[in-house]
Amino acid sequence: MAKPLSLSLVTYSSLPELPLIAQLIQSNAKELGITINIYLVEDSDEYLMAKDDWDLALYSLITAPRGDASYYLSANYLPGGGLNASRINDDKLTKMIQQLNSTVDDAKRDQLAKQATALINGEMLTSSIVHPNIVVAYNQKVKNWTTNPSEYYMLTQHLDVTP
Repeated sequence: MAKPLSLSLVTYSSLPELPLIAQLIQSNAKELGITINIYLVEDSDEYLMAKDDWDLALYSLITAPRGDASYYLSANYLPGGGLNASRINDDKLTKMIQQLNSTVDDAKRDQLAKQATALINGEMLTSSIVHPNIVVAYNQKVKNWTTNPSEYYMLTQHLDVTP
């Protein structure tokens, strides 16, 4: 006899949209007969890396300390990566990321990052279910503003405010 499917979803409340997204997932899953138990934790990084009592996690990866794919791929998909809570260990992907990390040529790095991303998506190693829309509003006194896909690079040496 089949048992009803029940999953544990871990998220955190410091980004207020995450618990709301979790509730939406829970509600939609319930319509399919799937139970989603939501757990709000204080430090999701620590919890996800230390525990294995979760099935799903809602996590925001918007801000990255470097402007290329190497950081993101290494942290999230290399064995022992600081954000590899799913403990992904795919030999082909690991080789791609290691090659990316040792490549200097920008065009080749872009190609390797796209190949790694295609493998991740093709194998469904992780799945992004939402993405942010960046909305920028600023006064006409602000000069040389450049909207960047990574919010980490909003402030640059070219940004200025005139009196």
